[in-house]
Amino acid sequence: MISVTMLFLVFSGIVILGYLLNALFSRIKIASILPLMLLGLIVGPVLRLINTGSGSIVSSISPYISAVAIAFVLFDVGLSIDINTLKRVILKVSKFLFALSITTGIAIGMILWLALQWNIVVAFIAGFALAGPSAIILPSIVKLTRVNEKLKSALVFESVVTDSIQLIIPIMLFQMLAEGNFSAVAGIRMLISFFVISPIFGILSAFFWVFMLRQFPKYSKEYSWMLTITMVIASYGLAQAMGLSGAVATFIFGIFLINIPKLSPFLEKYTYDIRREFVHIKDYQREITFFVSTFFFFYIGLLVSISEFNLWLLFIGLVVALLIFYLRSLFVPMLNGLFDKARYEEEKTFTMFDVARGLSPTIVATMPLALGMVIPGFVDLLFTVIILTNIIMTVGMYLYASKAYKRKNFYKSHAKGEA
Repeated sequence: MISVTMLFLVFSGIVILGYLLNALFSRIKIASILPLMLLGLIVGPVLRLINTGSGSIVSSISPYISAVAIAFVLFDVGLSIDINTLKRVILKVSKFLFALSITTGIAIGMILWLALQWNIVVAFIAGFALAGPSAIILPSIVKLTRVNEKLKSALVFESVVTDSIQLIIPIMLFQMLAEGNFSAVAGIRMLISFFVISPIFGILSAFFWVFMLRQFPKYSKEYSWMLTITMVIASYGLAQAMGLSGAVATFIFGIFLINIPKLSPFLEKYTYDIRREFVHIKDYQREITFFVSTFFFFYIGLLVSISEFNLWLLFIGLVVALLIFYLRSLFVPMLNGLFDKARYEEEKTFTMFDVARGLSPTIVATMPLALGMVIPGFVDLLFTVIILTNIIMTVGMYLYASKAYKRKNFYKSHAKGEA
């Protein structure tokens, strides 16, 4: 059992490591996600300094840790998006994400069905759980880059929507396994609640909160972030209780809260007195999100299962990870027009390597046990792919940073030559 003193040292060490990796990214070209996940893997499943097995405190609190991470990170992501930019890219990125996620989910499902001889429904559950990039990991990565605002908004939107797809389809397929049938009506109802009602709920929450901030200006100035994040958590919890998507609701909450003044001249005038509070909320949320996401990446490493790990599973995981990268590279040309011409090569590289999986497959991995199902290799395969896709993205970030560095030096030397 880890001592209190050691717990404090690990706690502070994780924060400092995350800070140093982010601060030194331009030099070492390695983002903090993979090192933090590997640290969690070593501390937990490998050295067993912390009990992370089935029934442990670490595993039992995973739904709560995930909920906090989703609420804090996706609210921060929403605050960083300009709604006018999002409107310009939403049609193109929607075509891209649905085509890619469906193709990826089906392709992975077929490979797992043939290679591991799983039930075909189980194979497609795993396939669609791995169908898109993580809405937790990508925002942390994109902050370290200088990709243009259109591409940034497109990739963030893609990650949030595909994270929902990675939960919706596996949940429906698990329902089919558990009950022996599938209701098309229930499936349509779930899609509507995730992609129609959840955004509406987030919009209404944002307008309600702007109204409250204006009604109590004194407390808004003194406690604006604390009150706002309380509202975000309440919105997430209420959305989940209503059968909606808390992730989508908090993401939309953040977008509309920061962009309400841009919607009309009336709303611009209406929010004039609390505009400074928006800036304060955004700045403070950025710091808290760094803190939360740093520990969440470490926590994912703690949850990695190596109980049934073998070379065949590693090989299949590697095949799946490389397939994810290959399919994404095939579909990336659909986003042409969103890349900055001066940074075309590096932005295309970043987009191609945006394959890191994280939150959704982690949640799906725990579902069979919750339903009383035993699927040999299911958890281990998903976590293997999570680790491997994060390795691939780390390589991609190195290539992206190298290309950006070379372009910057090229323009500097060119400018000196002209002088």
